[in-house]
Amino acid sequence: MNGRPSEDLDLRLAPAALAAWLVAWQVRAAPPRTVVLAAVVLAAVGLAVLVRSPRRSAAGVAAILLCAAAAATCTAGRVASRTAGPVPGLASRGAAVSVTAVLTDDPRQAGAQPGGRPLVVARLRVDRLTSAGRSYHLRAPVLVLATERSWLGLLPGQRLHAEGRLRAPEPGDDVAAVLSGRGAPLLLGRPGVLQ
Repeated sequence: MNGRPSEDLDLRLAPAALAAWLVAWQVRAAPPRTVVLAAVVLAAVGLAVLVRSPRRSAAGVAAILLCAAAAATCTAGRVASRTAGPVPGLASRGAAVSVTAVLTDDPRQAGAQPGGRPLVVARLRVDRLTSAGRSYHLRAPVLVLATERSWLGLLPGQRLHAEGRLRAPEPGDDVAAVLSGRGAPLLLGRPGVLQ
């Protein structure tokens, strides 16, 4: 043996992985209950194929169906967690809010607004949201669009307070809402030790 890896590729699980990826990609905008129902049907058919046919090709078909069912279930759970709670309703009304949140990614400049002001994009995990005198404790992913350049100097892990107006995300987005930021964020803490 010369220490080199084998040149033969084993692609037996590639169709199952592709099925899982395609299902997760396609069902992210679908209602979670519908997706869970479809996952149950896929799992039942996959198990039936596996039990009724001892052939190797049947095992491949069952693997495709079961992986698709698992991907659908996981995606439905993720979508349900984003669409539950007060944030989607507030976003559909365009509510003015103030949030206490943790920055989860590096802010970046996505272009410029008319007049040369930068458009900054940042991702937050909102822990507390206040709107119209009501406060909510939650954990919701929110995308911030702001024209204030001070967002660019923030680091992931920093706690902050921000204000703005919520709006609904595009179908299939991985956030609960989009916050049109107003003004500079108020820092509430330092970033973590790793930052």
